[in-house]
Amino acid sequence: MTARPFWEAARALARRLSEQVSARRGEALWLRDYPAAVDGDIGRVVLGVARGGVHRSCAVVNDLGSLVTITIERRREGAAVWQCLLGREPGIAAAIDAIDEALSELFGAPSPDDADGVPRAAALEASPGMLDAALAMLDGLGQTLAVPEGRWRLELWGEDRPTAGASISLAGGPHAWDHLITCSADARGARLRFPAAAMGATDATLTLPTLAALVGALADAAALARAAIDGRAAFRARVPSALGVAERLAEALRAEGLAGAAANGGRDDGFPTRWPRATVVEKIRRAEHPLIELKEEAATSAPADSSRSTPPRSPVVAVTIDDHVTRILDEPQLEAELPELLAHAKRRAARLTPARLIHRQLYEVLQPFHGLSVGQRVRYTGCHSDPRGEVTEYRFGDAAQGQPQITLLDDRDRAVLKALHLHLAHVRRP
Repeated sequence: MTARPFWEAARALARRLSEQVSARRGEALWLRDYPAAVDGDIGRVVLGVARGGVHRSCAVVNDLGSLVTITIERRREGAAVWQCLLGREPGIAAAIDAIDEALSELFGAPSPDDADGVPRAAALEASPGMLDAALAMLDGLGQTLAVPEGRWRLELWGEDRPTAGASISLAGGPHAWDHLITCSADARGARLRFPAAAMGATDATLTLPTLAALVGALADAAALARAAIDGRAAFRARVPSALGVAERLAEALRAEGLAGAAANGGRDDGFPTRWPRATVVEKIRRAEHPLIELKEEAATSAPADSSRSTPPRSPVVAVTIDDHVTRILDEPQLEAELPELLAHAKRRAARLTPARLIHRQLYEVLQPFHGLSVGQRVRYTGCHSDPRGEVTEYRFGDAAQGQPQITLLDDRDRAVLKALHLHLAHVRRP
């Protein structure tokens, strides 16, 4: 990893905040470093206080690689939210005030017993904050659940309700999963949400009213995270899949001369709540012309079992080309249906689209539009975009040859351009 000059600045700022808030409140703040593991990660220094021997978190100094920011947990209508400030004046002065206020909001005044380091039952009965829950998950998973090539990473997002939250992502390696565990908190305690382990099953939620419950839930949390990771890995291996069928169709189209055919999609997009989709497109110059739409569907119409132990169901892949729909159950059926599917796709590929217009080519009008009559001929004179690329013009007509001149805009004339093969046809030279 390359050097991060702002990491030392973040640590120095965290020390400054700790010292000034400590002096104001008459209690020590602790600091904990979470340096960035790789380029692109965010380095963080967490600030907090001890209550009855229990460490509580209240703020984070963030090394974003190009600047330093401060995130402070606050309460709005009982719910945890973030107050975000820049790590330079006047943000630093505001952060000192905000951290002081946040400590009182979250944990109250320091107790004389806090200095003796002896845990108290009362401290563990306190309600955990959002940072408390997220950092407990980050540390607990780091110690108990190693994932090959992966690393656990803290994410903080949003500011006010309802968008503020924290999450734990699994970064790196084949099992990477952004926001795998999401964390929130309010007066009732902290809540952790985990994805289901099978498509159509119900996500799991742990509600943790006390710090003692949070500590006791670490083993269950690791098991739920492992189940989700394993469930998605099993889902990726399903046959058929929308992307797998799309890749087979694209390969077959390329073999039959459609060199630009390509498959787009993901193997687990939407898991575990939404079945994946894929497309087969023809790449023509810089444009993509859609040929085939693919969508996975549950193989059974029976209600989804809400049990997290339900094994992934093999899906049906619905293959749509215009109005022709074929549902693929397995690979043998795909191979049997392949010739008919390719024939439909090639007919669609042969249609006139904006990407297939040929400069200086003469076209005959098939149905009236923009003042043109059936049988009239117009020459395509080029495609032009505005400097920002927001609007594209398709220009027709040669004034020198007495042809009417028209311009189709990709926003205003979307309906005509989408069905261009119904409006124009090549004029074949004898």
